[in-house]
Amino acid sequence: MLNRFWQGVQSMLGETPSSAAELVPLPMCDLAVTEPGRVQELLRLIESGHYALSLQSSEGQGLGRAHVFAVTQSQVTLRCSQAMADRPAGRVNAVGSSDRGAVMFTLELVPTRLGDLWRAALPAEILCVQSREHRRVEVVRSLGHQAQLITARPGAVKQVLDLSESGASLDIPGPLQGPLSDGNVVLMLDGMRIQVPRLEVVHSRALPQGGMRAGVRIEGLQGEEARSLRRWLNAAETALITTSH
Repeated sequence: MLNRFWQGVQSMLGETPSSAAELVPLPMCDLAVTEPGRVQELLRLIESGHYALSLQSSEGQGLGRAHVFAVTQSQVTLRCSQAMADRPAGRVNAVGSSDRGAVMFTLELVPTRLGDLWRAALPAEILCVQSREHRRVEVVRSLGHQAQLITARPGAVKQVLDLSESGASLDIPGPLQGPLSDGNVVLMLDGMRIQVPRLEVVHSRALPQGGMRAGVRIEGLQGEEARSLRRWLNAAETALITTSH
């Protein structure tokens, strides 16, 4: 999969960046990120974290390092090292880190009149490989695998959107009324029951169409139940890989 993957400035960009108020938090997942809003958000995370990117030519030649300088709705600008100074416009591969894990993408870079700044259209795809400690599987895209969270209040959770070893993103049909966890929470994974000792809501937001999106922390899983969740995540993640590529 990775081998296939590797085959004053606003006036220069032609548009102004979107304001921070317009950005809506987006769920993240492993593997290929192609939705433009997610691509834009990932690049802004790299920019705000001042993460360095390593650049390579299509032939695998090292081209030095770069940092994301600016991101707009259609373009990204990189500040590149001196190694790029005499290079013509063309395709480069970039690999780096973000607080969501490793990222890899391809750009058609074009030099600007501002020396070390190069610009390109937003990549059509970013390969986002999360760290294994915090990897998160997007359940709604994992064909053949189902996850449900059952609480003492029927219908309190409409859908599990993504799941990790330590937390989940949930679609809540109405306003949160009290804690989701009362010591009687069960995670159903393809029919397998895992008792969840503690479930803590760490953030939530209302959705324009109604309902809420909530992020929860799963705590207290021990022994065989923790291993069962890990095995299910491995199987669901494998299904994502094989259906996406």
